[in-house]
Parts: sequence; structure tokens; C-alpha cells
Amino acid sequence: MSKKYQQIVDLINERIDKQSYQPGDKLPSIRDLSSQLALSKNTVIRAYQQLEASQRIEAHPRSGYLVAKRANPGITAISEPGYVT
Repeated sequence: MSKKYQQIVDLINERIDKQSYQPGDKLPSIRDLSSQLALSKNTVIRAYQQLEASQRIEAHPRSGYLVAKRANPGITAISEPGYVT
């Protein structure tokens, strides 16, 4: 059985992957999400911190949390391989 904060992380990741949340979309506030899921605010904060650390979401002071603009921030486009002469 996974921890409660991990269930929130999985839920939000799933919504991002299925494009229910688009890049730039605002996520529910900590207070709203904790109320909706009947969990403590600390649990939601921990989940949001983990999502932010994995660059799936971004914290914006006084605005809340937004889905990161780049879907896969660790992946960059690769051009044709070049040869070093």
C-alpha cells in the first residue's frame, strides 16, 4: 500500500499524462485539494514538493502551483548524429 502523498503524486501525474491538466494549467490550491481528498494540508504539500522536484509542476509565489511548461524537462531534442573529424 503506497503512502497517501504518493497516491496524490500518482493521481496528478496521471492527469498530466492524460492531458486532463495541460502545461500552464493551475492546480488546485493546497487547501482545496486537502479538502477534496479529506487529507491533511501537509500531505498535499509533500506531494506538491515531490512533483516540483521531479519538474512536473512549478510553484509560483502568490499564484499557486502550475503544470510545468515542458512535459518532459529531462529530455531534449536530438538532432542527427554528427561526426567529429
